[in-house]
Order: sequence, then structure tokens, then C-alpha cells
Amino acid sequence: MSYPAGRYLYQIHWQGIHVGQAEFAVSPPTEDGRVTLEARAWSGGIVKLFYSLKHVSQTNVNTKPFQPTRFSSRQIENSRPTYRLVEYGDGGLIKTRFWRPGKFDEHREFHSNNLTLDPLSAGLLAASIPLKENSTEKFDVFNGKHRFILTFTIPGTEEITVNKEKFTAWKAVPAVERLTDTKGENRLRSAVLWIDSKSKKIIKLESKVLIGHIRAELIQTLPFDAPPNPRGRLQNPEELPIDLPLDGVSDKK
Repeated sequence: MSYPAGRYLYQIHWQGIHVGQAEFAVSPPTEDGRVTLEARAWSGGIVKLFYSLKHVSQTNVNTKPFQPTRFSSRQIENSRPTYRLVEYGDGGLIKTRFWRPGKFDEHREFHSNNLTLDPLSAGLLAASIPLKENSTEKFDVFNGKHRFILTFTIPGTEEITVNKEKFTAWKAVPAVERLTDTKGENRLRSAVLWIDSKSKKIIKLESKVLIGHIRAELIQTLPFDAPPNPRGRLQNPEELPIDLPLDGVSDKK
């Protein structure tokens, strides 16, 4: 696992308008190869007048061999919280819980015959493997609700400028084949991301969505032990914590 540890802050624009920020964090590996990944996203700018989003996800990964052990996320969209939990067991056993307090509570359990990743560990692995021109990599991904095949094609390198800094970056073109939510394929029309050839950091992403284009660019890198950006935190103390078990959880707010 060669992705550098740290906290990476991204500025997000839609159609050239600032709409939010995101943060991706990778912990230094422990002696036995365990890594913690965090992702946070929150709406900002003028978009907050009519749409509010706060999201946080966390993944624990064993890198020797590479295997996620637990993925959890919570998202508050216009005051509506949604939670997802996935636990990876022995023999390919995967347990999941997807719920919204007072609305629904779905539990699932299935076995996978191959390496199945969550979205964060899939991104980490994709950026960590040796990149080659005209290469293609495929990953089996489960996000707690839907399962899909994520393919990355690497056409080659490009010279780009991000935050007034020039990079030689690998261009990666992802494609999604949804196995359980085929309608969802229409929401993401296309996407491209760029990975710095020296540091292996993801420095830029562009995607065409149902309406318009989204661009995310790396604007700041901090040590992993720096506190998360406070704007990305979920401020409501009554919200359920992110590290809940799959069973025996109260939905009381």
C-alpha cells in the first residue's frame, strides 16, 4: 500500500460554482499493516441556501493481505440522516445494515467468492497499485446497499495544473457496472480522475452528472493527526455515532 498518509482537502465546483468541500484521510499503517480511511463531504457556498449535505465514512483495512474489515457511513441530507454499516468476516462473509431512524432498517448477509471492497478501500487500492499506460483494473465494490463492478482504465499521463501547481499525472477513467441498481448508472454519465505520478495522490476529478459537470481539486494536504476540518463535522450531538455494531442499535434520536 503506497498511498501517502495524510489529510487531503478538496474544493468542489458544479458548473464553475463552488458547492462544497471534501476531505480524504489515510492513516499511517500500523506494524501489522492496518490502515484507517476517512472521507468527509459537506455542502457550501450558495448551494447551502437550498440544499444541505454532511457526509462522513470510515473504513478499517488490513493491507497484509489487502482486505477491508469494517465500513461505516452516515449522511445527513436536508436534515434526513441515513446510516450504513458493513462488516467483512471469514470465508467471504459480509454482513450489512442500512437504515434511516424511524423510516426503515434493512439487514443483509451474503458470501462473496472474491475480494469485495467498500468505496474507500477500492479507491485506495486503485491509487496504490502500479499504474501502466493502457492498463485496466477491475474491483468488486459493495457500498452497504448496492454492489457494482468498478473499472479503471489508464490511457496514460498528462501535464495538468491544479491550484497553480503543475503536475505530471496519470489519467484514470472509471466506469461503473451496477449489479443491483441498474437505474443508478444513469446518474453518473462519465468521470475522469488524475493521480500525481510522483506522490500517487489523487489531485483532480471531473465528472459529468445528470445535470452539468462537477470538478474537485486538491487544495491542501495536512498530516493525518491534524484535526478534521470542522465544517465537515456533524454538529448535532444527538446523532448516532459512526462506530455502531450491526445489531442491537436503538433508533432513538
